[in-house]
Amino acid sequence: MASKNVNIIDIIRDRKTKLPTLSVVASNVLQLASNDKTSAYDLAEFISKDQALTNKILRLSNSAYYGLVKKVDSIHRAITVIGFHDVTSLAVGISVFSSFKMKGIAKVLDMKDLWLHSICCATAAREISKKINITENEQIFLTALLHDTGKIIFALYFPEEYQKVLQEAAELQTPLFRKEQEVLKTDHAKVVGHLMERWNFPDNLSTPSRYHHDTSRCPLEYQKEVLIVDLANFLCHKLDIGRSGNTAVLDITKTLKMLSLTIEDVMKIVKEIKAQLPKMKEFLQLMA
Repeated sequence: MASKNVNIIDIIRDRKTKLPTLSVVASNVLQLASNDKTSAYDLAEFISKDQALTNKILRLSNSAYYGLVKKVDSIHRAITVIGFHDVTSLAVGISVFSSFKMKGIAKVLDMKDLWLHSICCATAAREISKKINITENEQIFLTALLHDTGKIIFALYFPEEYQKVLQEAAELQTPLFRKEQEVLKTDHAKVVGHLMERWNFPDNLSTPSRYHHDTSRCPLEYQKEVLIVDLANFLCHKLDIGRSGNTAVLDITKTLKMLSLTIEDVMKIVKEIKAQLPKMKEFLQLMA
């Protein structure tokens, strides 16, 4: 266990710290996805070099969710079925989730519940983006998918303290990030922001993640993205899909107003999220 006097941010910044590393595949997929000139063929050619990832993507494309009669047997066809953006998200998500398969975490966090919550948030963020007419929403999907990974760093390096944080937050019905700040002098949002920097993630992923519990301080250029993640997080808690360790959520009235969304809009988004629950569970199985 790390000393109470050690700053968790210093641990992340220290290049000697053996933090989970992002695979070369995920790093390259992120670069491909951020290049407007990348075609589905380019993505297929790269992913096909990783047999394990290829097999998982083929499993998803042949799952009951898509209900295809003819079996999908090539990564090129799978990308057509699943979609370019979903495949990139799956590739990055699998890599990040696999990076955290470490002993000891399960004693502090229920990883299956945390990942299901994260997948729900990503799904919700995409639906919210559609509702407010953001067509290029893949970065928001990934931000929402990965926004809570800072909690895993706490569980790895401060297991006893973090167990106390989780317990007290639940007993007092205090938002988890506030209890983290009280006990650990920082919160999981700031931690994941630094972790993404360590992984060389682009700013449009790391910045909204860093400020998802402090939306008013998020740089203006990423305000809409961070508000979407905030609302997605709220909706997944209310729908009780997965568990993030947080039992108290803040009011999102201001968030709705800033995104120009009505209660009727939210109800439609919720309906879409529920409809995609089978797909979320398929995604979760691939993370295992």
